[in-house]
Amino acid sequence: HQKKLKSLKFISPYDKLVQEFDQKPHLFNINPTHKLMGLNT
Repeated sequence: HQKKLKSLKFISPYDKLVQEFDQKPHLFNINPTHKLMGLNT
C-alpha cells in the first residue's frame, strides 16, 4: 500500500504513473501496469 502524496493531489505515485500512461503512452517503453508484482514473484 502506497502513501498518498499531497503534491500529487492525494493520489499514489503508481496511480499518477498510470494516469500519465493513459494520456501520453508514447513516453513509455512498456505498459506500467505490466510491472506489478504478482503472486508468483
